[in-house]
Amino acid sequence: MKILVFILIFFFFSNCSKPKTVLICGDHVCINKAEAKQFFEENLSIEVKIINQNADKKIDLIELNLSDNTYEKREVKVFKKNETSNKLKKLSKKEIEKIKKNIKKKDEKKKIEKKIIKKNDDINKKKVKKIQKKENRKS
Repeated sequence: MKILVFILIFFFFSNCSKPKTVLICGDHVCINKAEAKQFFEENLSIEVKIINQNADKKIDLIELNLSDNTYEKREVKVFKKNETSNKLKKLSKKEIEKIKKNIKKKDEKKKIEKKIIKKNDDINKKKVKKIQKKENRKS
């Protein structure tokens, strides 16, 4: 009985897993999440490719339209994006290293910009406080 329960739990958890996906940055697969995030910030779009060999690629519209729901008039509309014919590039090790270096440089620039903005905000706050103190003394 215990074995049966374990087998059922195993099948339950194996079927509840999400499909494997790959993020596509332009014409190649994204190297890591940092590159995907950077690409999305620059272009405001990113493609997700689902890797699932078991899925049926054909949708049977006849079966959908001839279902037993004849008591109600229903319309079934299926819109599917045509699969892109663009082939994905496979990056060499040098290209991967170059992309990773560019990501690090851009991250460092962002951190420096944030520090500069924070310092400017602190300076502006101090100036505002000084002006407020002067106004309070005049009153």
